[in-house]
Parts: sequence; C-alpha cells; structure tokens
Amino acid sequence: MTGVQELLAAVTNDHSEMQYISFEGIPINRKIAYMAEMLSNNREFAMSHGGVIDTDDVMGKKKSRSRL
Repeated sequence: MTGVQELLAAVTNDHSEMQYISFEGIPINRKIAYMAEMLSNNREFAMSHGGVIDTDDVMGKKKSRSRL
C-alpha cells in the first residue's frame, strides 16, 4: 500500500493532469481512499482499486516475527 499512497501523492501535484489511475486487485486502506476522494473533490479524478481494508498490511493481518 505504500507504493499506492506514494503514486497517489505524486498525482495530487498541482501540475499533474492525470484523471484516472487503476490499482485493480490492489487493496487500499481508508487513508488512501480519503486522499483519492479529496483529490476528486478538487479536480476531475477517479481511481479504481481492489477494495478498502482496515489495516496497512496488504493481507489484512500483521505478521508476527519469531525470535531465535
């Protein structure tokens, strides 16, 4: 999700003319969804994605690390 957020931040630039970006199959979190919504409120913009999940982890679960 970090890459999606960084790409979306790049297209929020005042000089960007991107009107549509597709992240089909890639889940996003609510923060990214909010960023896209705010951008679409300010200019013509739409984004598709793989659904909104409640975590920053791509799979929706934090992985625990075992210590040896």
